[in-house]
Amino acid sequence: MVGLSSVPRKLNYLPDGESFVSINGKNRYTRPLYGSHDSWRLETSDFPVFAIYSKNVQRNIQFYLRKHSGGVVYLDSVDYCESRFTPGKRSYHLKDRNWNGGTIDINVIANYKSEEAVMKIEFKNIPSDILLYAYVREIRGKELQHNGDLGGEKPDVFEPDLKSPPIQHQQIYLQSGKVYLLLRNYQIVVPRDNEAVLAYEKAEEERHKLVSQFEIKTPDVFINNLGGVLMAAGEALWTGSVWRHTPMDWCIQHPGMRTAYVGDMLGWHERSRIHYSNYASSQVVDVKQKLFHPTQDPERGMSSSRMEWGLPIYSNGYICSVPRRRDDMRIYNNNESFIDGLISHIRWTGDKEMAKKMWPVIESHLKWEKSNFDPDFDGLYDSYATMNSSPGIYYNGGAVTYSSANNYKAFLFASELAKMLGKDGTAYRQEAELIKRAMHNRLWVSDCGHWAEYEDLMGHRMLHKSAGLWSIYQPIDCGLNTTFQSYQSTRYIDSEIPHIPVQSVGNTPMDAEVNRGDYADVSTTNWMPYAWSVNNVMTAESMNAALAYFQSGRANEGFKLFKSAIIDIMYLGRCPGNVGYISYLDQARGEFARDYGDAVATTARTVVEGLYGIAPDALKRCLYMKPQIPTDWQFASLKTPDITFDYRRDGSVERYSIMHNIMAVDTVEWRLPLKYSAVEIKVNGKVQKDCYVDPNSVQKPYMVFKVVLKPGKKCNVELRGQEGEELFANMLSLGLQGPGSFATLKNPSELHVDWLRCYDPEQIFGGSERLTRSSFKGEIEQNVPEGHHTFFIQAQQGYQNWWIPVDVEVRQKVTRMVKPEAFDEMNVATLEPVDMSGCFNANVTDIFKNKYLKPRPPYTTLQIPISGLGDWRHPDRKFDVDDSGLRAMSKNGLFVTDKGWKWLTPSSGKNILYTTLFDNYPDKGRVQLSGFAEHAYLMMAGSTNPMQSRIENGVVTVVYKDGSKQRMYLVNPTNWPSIDQAYFEDGKAFDRNAPTLYRLCLKTGYVTNHLARDINSTVLLVEGGAAVLLDMPLDMSKELDYLEVETLANDVVIGLMGVTLQR
Repeated sequence: MVGLSSVPRKLNYLPDGESFVSINGKNRYTRPLYGSHDSWRLETSDFPVFAIYSKNVQRNIQFYLRKHSGGVVYLDSVDYCESRFTPGKRSYHLKDRNWNGGTIDINVIANYKSEEAVMKIEFKNIPSDILLYAYVREIRGKELQHNGDLGGEKPDVFEPDLKSPPIQHQQIYLQSGKVYLLLRNYQIVVPRDNEAVLAYEKAEEERHKLVSQFEIKTPDVFINNLGGVLMAAGEALWTGSVWRHTPMDWCIQHPGMRTAYVGDMLGWHERSRIHYSNYASSQVVDVKQKLFHPTQDPERGMSSSRMEWGLPIYSNGYICSVPRRRDDMRIYNNNESFIDGLISHIRWTGDKEMAKKMWPVIESHLKWEKSNFDPDFDGLYDSYATMNSSPGIYYNGGAVTYSSANNYKAFLFASELAKMLGKDGTAYRQEAELIKRAMHNRLWVSDCGHWAEYEDLMGHRMLHKSAGLWSIYQPIDCGLNTTFQSYQSTRYIDSEIPHIPVQSVGNTPMDAEVNRGDYADVSTTNWMPYAWSVNNVMTAESMNAALAYFQSGRANEGFKLFKSAIIDIMYLGRCPGNVGYISYLDQARGEFARDYGDAVATTARTVVEGLYGIAPDALKRCLYMKPQIPTDWQFASLKTPDITFDYRRDGSVERYSIMHNIMAVDTVEWRLPLKYSAVEIKVNGKVQKDCYVDPNSVQKPYMVFKVVLKPGKKCNVELRGQEGEELFANMLSLGLQGPGSFATLKNPSELHVDWLRCYDPEQIFGGSERLTRSSFKGEIEQNVPEGHHTFFIQAQQGYQNWWIPVDVEVRQKVTRMVKPEAFDEMNVATLEPVDMSGCFNANVTDIFKNKYLKPRPPYTTLQIPISGLGDWRHPDRKFDVDDSGLRAMSKNGLFVTDKGWKWLTPSSGKNILYTTLFDNYPDKGRVQLSGFAEHAYLMMAGSTNPMQSRIENGVVTVVYKDGSKQRMYLVNPTNWPSIDQAYFEDGKAFDRNAPTLYRLCLKTGYVTNHLARDINSTVLLVEGGAAVLLDMPLDMSKELDYLEVETLANDVVIGLMGVTLQR
């Protein structure tokens, strides 16, 4: 479904200290309080109405007031309710016109160690004739599809089932205006003694102890309550033995994804040790590989491997999904993210015994990974369902950026760990070097300055340049980028990844602040058409992207994206303080899932390792500090079980302090951004002489120095600059330029800043650039790809030097004449349809009836099903093409639209020339032409999919008698749609950046350039399918020879149904 999030939002919750506050809110059963490490939870609302959920039992709980004289008021319908979610607790302050100024306060806390909650209710000045009652009932929803999670069920599933008799109905007696209740065994219990009082006090003590372990203090009130949120959500993810995917929907144990990072980020290192140890016991060790590649499963349309022990994937090295069991197999490759998290754990703790214990696990994993996903030994790795966004993604055996990056990190770590353990790590280091070299040679798009998504193994081995977020942030996280590449890559997110505004229609000062901030969340890709997981707005992905900005030294941009995601999901969303899975801004799925493991972990990482720049490598006994404090902040502090950090700025003086509790660390390496041209650095009151400026600093100079710091000791750093000597710290821009244009730039601070040299890694100027200390000029190369580019100017100011990035947007030159839209120049009187009857090789309806069996990759991989439709998660997807309407409207072989457009197409028999890189049809086909023409109007149909998005799927070539050629490339989504669906477009995550397409509905013969609107379907499948009508302008001065249609991309079918020339 698409087009879900169309209703404007206001801030549902406002920050207040450690709480999220609403006044007379409307959300019901959206904020869970978690009890025990099982599935039990208490669903709370913006008014005091509740529901209890466990896997087998669910109950609704409502309170109401009754007067002696009659009249009932339910507490979820009083005049005024201030609701607070303080991590681990929900509080209510109630008022009503009938209470004569009295108030009711309710506080409820779940018990982390048992399946129960405790509630305190206080009456203050409530008239004595008002009595309190409670109902416990069955819930309305009888078959919960997603464990009652937000966005996965109908909104009313937790409402009371009024058709069934109540399970419990009783009066609640207050003593001295107060009562403590236990929600136990799915009922309300009022103990006679002070058991509930003690339970409440104990629960509050444990709650406070938990959430206060992680404290954030900044000038920004929207994030200061995040520490407790992360602790409470992290606690809910722990099962007692391993981390789980989520505490609600998909409430399963999971070795992969990014959830396990949460333990070390929040200081739960023992839990992480237990998690990794338990899953190390799930690695297969006694199943040798008995068959070799490929081992695709015919029952799943050859889209994934057969699930049998002894196949390449399901053999020694594979990590099963159930802890301490080696007999469970799934499609997902959990190994990569498991090992990545394990590396992080060892680096955080420096636990050499753990590292030694895990060495065989790492060795076996790397051998397994190499055998399965780099079987051609070229150093580039396929990705086989390795990440959270994998369900609709497959790479057909290709060379994938993020999986190659993961393996680079793993092999490099193995080489370092081998040396520490007294083993030979040479082979691991050589593999890491091979991966790095291959990635930079084949996957780095040097003329655009970012990583590609993947390179095809088959066909024309095309490079898919339109990268998802994961292919930008993962190489940065794995240490593959230079400082220049990191800046360039994150600029790709700025310019190419869709940004969706985070806005509010509320009228509070904080709503206004949100709108002034120009905040925007991001989608994961710009791929089309939509399929599940390939283009979504996911909190974890936004956070990982924000982390990449921080790691790249772009503090302000990183924080803006980080805060955008926080406001989007935690304040504008329906659940206060939710670290959710999918945002409301997601047009396809909408707001979905709460306290999702991947999101909790990446948010914690982004705070600790990103914003505060805390990244230990305890095996090297070093704590690396690269804080990324936004430039307008005067202070920031962080307290975790491992770290106490503080930053203060007073005029030109900045002060940093750090204290750590990591026993294996005794050194801190500081990498601090400088704001002044001359800076005196003191460490613990003494001038720090042993320091240097990183010569590859981008945007600002970074001062680097090391100091000894034992656990429990404090390091104070002071940077003292001179007022009036602030460094130039802005990015420069040449604005919009065209190929061949001369660009000039004047040094805006030439009195203070000298320009030294230019670095043009994208070859924007091809060596024509000329730089003086005060100016730059250069000629834009003719072949520079359109889009945003970056080059760098090295600057010196006082004692500091660094590289200033310069943005250039290159577009083709635009003349004053407006280019006509497709079909605008059609003259129906001069149209001449071309007879293609001798060229057709199929019926258009055959496209998804075929079995596309060859060629297929020679290795086990995820790939498109043999029907040419769907993906590995949906291998049985079917679609029936029905061209009955087109054939019925074809009179004597001529189809004429209501506008007079016409093509020759038969009413029976073959009616399309199909081409594909599969063996079912030829790669290309030819149609003979003659004479001269102004336009060729094409009726075409075929297939495409998101994995072939933003790339040339095919090409139509017109060849003239003089041998010259004219080409029109068929690009999804610009001008090549799939026959089975219409494009959903919203100008945000789904933006074709192209004029609307004319489509011909094959079942009805209806022609429209607003197909998505006209079919009135939320899934955008076109009944019977639709062809596309394309306008190809020609050179009227040249005599025509022939037209050729050719498939360029894997997995797709390109078909030509008709050609009409305009003479």
